[in-house]
Amino acid sequence: MSKPFVAVLNRKWKFQRCDFCFEAFPPGSELPRPVTCQTCSACLYCNEECREAALEDHREECRYFRQKGKSLISDTARFVLKLILKVENRRGLTEDISILDVRRTFNDLLDHADSIRKDEIRMKTIRAIYAELEKYEFAELAQYDFGNFVKLCGKVMINSFHYTDEYNKVIGTGLFLGASCLDHSCLPNVGFSFAKGNIELRALESIEFDPTIQFAEEVFKISYVDLMDSTRNRKRNLLNGYYFLCQCPRCSDPSYEMTLYCLRCRNVKCSGRPVYVGMGVTLEELNPSPCPNCEMRPSVKALEAYISVCAEAQAALSNGSENGIKRSTDELLSIMTGFLHPDHYLYTRTAKRALEENTANGDYEKAREFGLLCLNSYRKYKSHVWPAFGQLLLKVGKLELTRMKELPKTIAKVHLAEAVEVIAVTHGREHTLFKEAEALLRQASVI
Repeated sequence: MSKPFVAVLNRKWKFQRCDFCFEAFPPGSELPRPVTCQTCSACLYCNEECREAALEDHREECRYFRQKGKSLISDTARFVLKLILKVENRRGLTEDISILDVRRTFNDLLDHADSIRKDEIRMKTIRAIYAELEKYEFAELAQYDFGNFVKLCGKVMINSFHYTDEYNKVIGTGLFLGASCLDHSCLPNVGFSFAKGNIELRALESIEFDPTIQFAEEVFKISYVDLMDSTRNRKRNLLNGYYFLCQCPRCSDPSYEMTLYCLRCRNVKCSGRPVYVGMGVTLEELNPSPCPNCEMRPSVKALEAYISVCAEAQAALSNGSENGIKRSTDELLSIMTGFLHPDHYLYTRTAKRALEENTANGDYEKAREFGLLCLNSYRKYKSHVWPAFGQLLLKVGKLELTRMKELPKTIAKVHLAEAVEVIAVTHGREHTLFKEAEALLRQASVI
């Protein structure tokens, strides 16, 4: 477990969650009711204990909130303000990570300032933060020339985490000295989750580590990106976001994920077997293979259709449109079905969105159909468990148990039992998600 060096709750959750531990307040009139900061009244806390625990980091920003108000500063600028105040007051600048035999300091964090200075989008953001803090009359800002301010913001941009709730909704941002020492792999052996304001790291498989001959960052790996995305997208996002080109085994060896780039064989005798077409996004970049069963190759027409469908799906997943055409999730899936192999990464990602949309719209039968499709693909991703897999199992099992009364409870029980087993590893038995899964499993076990 690693405590945050600096953390900020997104303002949209101000009245729903504690500003210190980020836990949700009890609903409605249930007790205990949240308490406010007694000085600035700008922050809400679960109880007196959280308010007292928050005081060390809140005290300095509190005087600014009291004078100028919290509503006049954005979440991003507040994060930088809190960071500067903590650094200038030299509080908690180191963290000992006993399990990794590492002492991590704030100065150890990479800032990638040279790369950020060439990044127009990030420099625009940094200038806006600087201008906002100037307008807010943040006195401590005067101790930073703009070059050092860029370095400070670089540490935040490279090392901070989106703090998510148990359902993967982003509720805040946290900078964790301990967790920031872990490097990325698209085949991670460590997963992370959040609870009570902290980040929790858990081994996803058995890991042998000897600190006398190995560095922690060489052994323990987490993922910085969506593991169900394509190699091209993962590598691009890592290069743009963290300024390195991923060369992990999965990115270096196409055989790790060939089914993510497959059409169904068009030969009716093959029953839609997967045919690898390559990782490209243009006709010239594709490298189609013959069907392993009938040796029939995809036609140029089929490959052109593949490029078009993938472009539309990628645009839709980015909330955009391709050539002015914006299809609904269901429309896209109807085009993909029978054409792309169900394990294709865009099919799976679109099906995941369809699961969410149909659940929200009350079409639970269709939602379950897409949930099962996603589960089949997620199972093939890796030999060990991973957090997103456990969350998906719970989502499907909960849907079957609570929204589809016509289904036998034994069906939901299978998914919930597996969810409990997986989440125990990925999140731990004290996590809210595990307790929810365990309670639903008990409910499904009652005949």
